[in-house]
Amino acid sequence: MVDCRFIEVTVAQAHDLIAADVGGASDPFCIVSGRGRIPKDYTAKTTFKKASLDPIWNEHFALPAVKKKANKTVVALTVFDHDRIGEDDFMGYAEIGLSDERIQTLAMVPTNYMLFLGPRKGRADDEELFNACSKNLGRLEVRLRTVVHDLKVPKGLHVSSFEVTYIQAKLNCGGKPARQAYCSVSPVGCLKKPKTNGGKFKTSQLAAPDPKWDERFQLQVDEKKRGEKPEEPFVFTSTVFDAKSKPADYFLGFCAAELTAAQAQGCVGTPLKKCYDLAPRLKNAEDAKRSEWTKKKSFGALYVEIRATIDSLATPPVIVPVPCNNEELLNPSKEVRMDVTDGQWYPIESFLEFYGGTTEWGMAPQKDDIFPDGQPVSTLLSDDDESESDAEESDTEAGDGSNAEDGEQKKEEETKKREAEEAAEKKKKE
Repeated sequence: MVDCRFIEVTVAQAHDLIAADVGGASDPFCIVSGRGRIPKDYTAKTTFKKASLDPIWNEHFALPAVKKKANKTVVALTVFDHDRIGEDDFMGYAEIGLSDERIQTLAMVPTNYMLFLGPRKGRADDEELFNACSKNLGRLEVRLRTVVHDLKVPKGLHVSSFEVTYIQAKLNCGGKPARQAYCSVSPVGCLKKPKTNGGKFKTSQLAAPDPKWDERFQLQVDEKKRGEKPEEPFVFTSTVFDAKSKPADYFLGFCAAELTAAQAQGCVGTPLKKCYDLAPRLKNAEDAKRSEWTKKKSFGALYVEIRATIDSLATPPVIVPVPCNNEELLNPSKEVRMDVTDGQWYPIESFLEFYGGTTEWGMAPQKDDIFPDGQPVSTLLSDDDESESDAEESDTEAGDGSNAEDGEQKKEEETKKREAEEAAEKKKKE
């Protein structure tokens, strides 16, 4: 049994939403709910984005997995248009089904989903809106990851990246509050440096004595460097500055995070929450002098959350079905295509519309493929489709010998025809 504690949902953005307001725009927001392991009465809500059909939220939610057992866990997402007066207007719905096996996989490898919005099940008004909009209510991008206690990582898999969330800093500035505090993150050793910002990650600047960033960065592992020194710990440093100081940004504190290979494996399923003391920078005399007049000889504290991700290349490929209640979008395999740029499966109609009429980006799933909830693709095929495919297979097997004989006869006929044409041309010349 999988001991799942939370299902983390990141509502990233939406594309091509319908215009619910008279002016041809909408004020969309998304409600996240669930069932199964998730309590039915628990909901989370994003902020609404004013006058936008392509809103960008990038907001994170942790849905509690209260029930230890459930046949199927579902994460539901509903998009509404915010109205000051009256009820909010429905704009689209999608859901993602999660089996226990899938919940365990999401603890090791987070997955991005492109969801095609559709009507809610059993709602005639939603179906009417869906048909009126040519069965296109837009798309929603979300990211799922789970928190699983005592997760056992399969042998042969290794950590490929770290997801570090900078939650908050409590600064001791000697009575002088920071005006624009930000944190600069520097990967060290086998962790790759970003190609921008001088090889560093940077949080946003906040004017607060105790800035709350709640911002997340992905630190990738350099496999080549890691292979050369596999016993070395993973290290990254964090330095807090005040951006409004002149002539240079004012130093507010420094700390270094160090994780052994065992510690990194331990924070795969369950995030590691740590509080680091902010101290002077190493071998910096000026910082050391400043620490003498701060209370407790400390610059404050930095609160972070660290999660490790297992190498996704070593795990089985993820096949994501279309999470929409519309039956037309769940047609047999001929109506679905995989986009190799993100590994997701899309309805063929939306796929063709999005990629300009080409189907060369991927191939349709086969009957032996398995969806994340453990359901084989063959269950989505009708009996007629299966019987037709079986008949085609039997025809090809039975016709192997006759096909070879037919091929030889055709070759002989072609050669005779060519010889006759050549003879006729010679007679004309004579």
